[in-house]
Amino acid sequence: MKSILYLCFVGLLVSIKPQGGFAQQTIFSPSQNKSTAKTWQIGLKEGYSRGNILKRRNGLQFHTGYSIANNLIIGLGAAWSKEWMGFGPHYYFNEITFGPFARYQFLSTRISPFIEASYQVGKRLGGENKPIGIAFVNPGLTIHLFRRLRADVGYSFQFGAKKYLVGILSIKGQNVGQAQIGLNYLFSPR
Repeated sequence: MKSILYLCFVGLLVSIKPQGGFAQQTIFSPSQNKSTAKTWQIGLKEGYSRGNILKRRNGLQFHTGYSIANNLIIGLGAAWSKEWMGFGPHYYFNEITFGPFARYQFLSTRISPFIEASYQVGKRLGGENKPIGIAFVNPGLTIHLFRRLRADVGYSFQFGAKKYLVGILSIKGQNVGQAQIGLNYLFSPR
């Protein structure tokens, strides 16, 4: 039994060393420009969580932006969210929002933390269809798959309306947190 544990421990130590090297590699070779300034990015994220009012919530976030400085992207974001009960009558509502978006990538390594922020306005389609405003703050990690393709893993904090009108019921709302995965693509117009 001790020999098996020893082999597992040695295997763990051997596997940790290459992972650290992979995470710290720069995205570009020294002969290439390390700056991401003057590039465009388009991205899509998907998440699922417990709902704000109803039982389940699915969210889709889209953004596009221009890198005005190294690792800083400013642009536009849009979001679609759906909440539903998941049983009985299929009661649900959708939220569609649109607004300014900013993203900062902290490092230029293969695995890098980022933070995104956006304030979006739109409508809740269901209930009284009143205008809504939602602030999004999304911290996470980016994994550079290829030179221009990134995968994101993060958590979206969504701060919305304090009161919801569903039919004739007035329900006090709450903020939503949602784990998300997504893809981003960088491109340079030339």
